[in-house]
Amino acid sequence: MRSQTSLQIWTHRTQLAVVAAALLLSLLPQSVSAGAIKTAEQAPGTACASRHTVAAGEMLSRIAENAGVSLAVLSQANDITEANTIYVGQQLCIPHAEDLSAQEAPSTPTTSQPTGTAANWTGKYYGGQELSGNILLTRQDAAIHFDWESGSPDTTVSSDSFSVSWTAAVEFEAGSYRFSARSDDGVRIYVDDTVLLEDWNAHPASTTVSDTTLTAGSHTIRVEYFEADGVASISVWWEQIEQEDPDCEIQPHDDLKSSWSHSALGCPTAEAQTVWSAWQRLQKGQMIWHLGKDELFVYTSDGNWKSYTDSWDDQEPSGVRGTPSEGLQSPVRGFGHLWETNDEVFAGVGWATDAEKGFCALIQEYENGALLRADTGDSCHDGAHNFASETPYNRATLQSLDAGAWERVCVGQPDSALAPFWHQSTLGCVVDAATIWWTTLQPFQRGHMMWQHNEDAVYVFVNDGAWTRFSDDWNEQTLSGTRGTAPEGLQSPERGYGYLWENNDDVFADLGWASDVEEGLCAAVQLFKRGYLLARHPESDCSFVEEGLESKETLLADNSLMALNDSTWDLRCRFQSHEKLDHLWNQDEYGCPLADGGVVWSSWQPFQHGHMIWQQNDDAVFVFANDEGWTRFDDDWDDQEYTGARGDPPEGLQAPLLGFGYLWENDDEVFGDVGWATAAERGFCAVIQQYENGFLLVSDPVDSCLADHHNEATELDFALHSLEALNGGTWTLK
Repeated sequence: MRSQTSLQIWTHRTQLAVVAAALLLSLLPQSVSAGAIKTAEQAPGTACASRHTVAAGEMLSRIAENAGVSLAVLSQANDITEANTIYVGQQLCIPHAEDLSAQEAPSTPTTSQPTGTAANWTGKYYGGQELSGNILLTRQDAAIHFDWESGSPDTTVSSDSFSVSWTAAVEFEAGSYRFSARSDDGVRIYVDDTVLLEDWNAHPASTTVSDTTLTAGSHTIRVEYFEADGVASISVWWEQIEQEDPDCEIQPHDDLKSSWSHSALGCPTAEAQTVWSAWQRLQKGQMIWHLGKDELFVYTSDGNWKSYTDSWDDQEPSGVRGTPSEGLQSPVRGFGHLWETNDEVFAGVGWATDAEKGFCALIQEYENGALLRADTGDSCHDGAHNFASETPYNRATLQSLDAGAWERVCVGQPDSALAPFWHQSTLGCVVDAATIWWTTLQPFQRGHMMWQHNEDAVYVFVNDGAWTRFSDDWNEQTLSGTRGTAPEGLQSPERGYGYLWENNDDVFADLGWASDVEEGLCAAVQLFKRGYLLARHPESDCSFVEEGLESKETLLADNSLMALNDSTWDLRCRFQSHEKLDHLWNQDEYGCPLADGGVVWSSWQPFQHGHMIWQQNDDAVFVFANDEGWTRFDDDWDDQEYTGARGDPPEGLQAPLLGFGYLWENDDEVFGDVGWATAAERGFCAVIQQYENGFLLVSDPVDSCLADHHNEATELDFALHSLEALNGGTWTLK
């Protein structure tokens, strides 16, 4: 297509990553290491109650314990299937707590006793969730520690859809503090008008934690809270935390320092050493051996480890475990001897999934455990091949604590533009830094084509979920026009896309005609263990921009293209479809959500030939005419009187009032399209979400979503259950 230098990002690096990452990133169970914030994508259907940012030295099991949930629940909520793998800076989704008493802060770093929130809080209570409008109640609260269940803070405040702002001046000693909030639903904490902690969404009761350093003296603390529906609770507290003391006689090795936490591991007890080691992956864990230690280390996927005396002395395997299933194998040598003679080990790890590999390991012992990382140097043992040298991508560290717990972490971090789309169970660990390239995309009837400035290739993405890489053989050749004249509304691709499309019948059959022109964008591209993510990088200017192609912010919108090594792909959305709309949403039809969905006070009125709907958040009237599609109108009614210009309604019908009536009286087309109202206007609570190609709405029979307003959706005769509206004018009301 164009003349470029191929960096082979999608070819030999992918192949190398498949081999290397599949073994070495699994090879080393690890501790957390330093890096930028990463967000673990929550599992589908999980209500992300709050988020916890992982600190160096923290263990997943301890985070679960402090959050009041089980390890299994926490892993499931974050879709963590690679057991014991977390990341420093990773933001874990904390699901609904299983134990409401679990309101203690994480154990790392060491903490003093909580000081609570004893203060002279001025609380201002509002109707609605936006901390706006008339203040319903102002009072002094001695502490922010409320569990209203399904009730309300006061008779003047609704039990659902309210918000509160508390403010207090609090004296602090100089030092570091950990602020915690446990809420159902949204919460924010400001310190001196700076946001410190935020979990501003509807969720079950759960805890969010954030640390800060304060100077001595008075600081203004402001807590904001909203309740959507159901039960309501809010508790806020803080505690002073002790600073880590890195003043050790022996320092952690430079290559391990980012993974080291003094509070978790203590000081080093010896200098780090690189030793010849062996590793083998099994169904439910791994085994590791180090030269110079007459021990075998067994790490099980439940986060526990044990060491065993290496009693192998060249004995032959007994075959006592029988024949493995296809794709599995029996370990041999020392691993095999322990595995055959110890039923506990066999039960704990299962069969081997790969052969034993020798590698060089950088190991350092500490007061409370050890750190281990693969050393990618040429060799550390005469005549032995260092398997770790086969890939430059391994940056893994193993943290094993003397208490018998272990953790694994991948050091690489996704680019900030890609972090919202990263899915640990799908993509695995980061294996290379992101790069920013000028990229072009063109949509077709049944897929897309993509080209990047960094390599001489065209990628074809077919809507059936498969992708293929083709060499870009276009060198300014004139296109033949062999495909004939494009159908109306479609077109032939040009340049390299057109050359491939004209000369490859399979590509033409798979994609069909182009549905729009080729467009460009600056994209962040990053390699993971199992594939790639590509998304628009809004803060970068590409060094290369193709002549005649403008950078389009809307090309991928706020979404990401995911291409996996198994030749499958998907378009990943930044926002998730609201759980109450999932049964209506189809990504191919509606596209990705443009924002989070939520409950909105609305009104609805049926007409002879259609319907009208009003949404408080948009302050607009939507007219749905049975034969004319739907149209949005600004709500221009401001308590004006009605003219009565339409006359008296026919028997059994009526004239609409309020904003519906004002539009209906003053717009002849609206009147002509929908006719007279067949029933009175009714206010209701609606779950609404905007998508790329339209919006979805369902009535929500919650008690209330607007103070002093009855939700008609709770009544049995309320007939509006759902509304599906596409931008082209197609709509369905049920």
